[in-house]
Amino acid sequence: MVGKVKWVTDIEKSVLITNFEKIGWVQVTENEDWNFYWMSSTCLSEHMLISSFEN
Repeated sequence: MVGKVKWVTDIEKSVLITNFEKIGWVQVTENEDWNFYWMSSTCLSEHMLISSFEN
C-alpha cells in the first residue's frame, strides 16, 4: 500500500495548501520525513537548480 505524500513549504500560499489538502497530501515540518518540499527560490544555494516541468 502506498502512503500519503508528505509535504513541506516555507511560504504561505493558500492555493498550494488548499490543493495539497484536497488531494490528500499531509503537511509535515521540515524536521520530519517528507516527499515534496515547495520552497522560495531565495533559499537556494549557488550549486542548486530549480527543476521545471513543461506544461
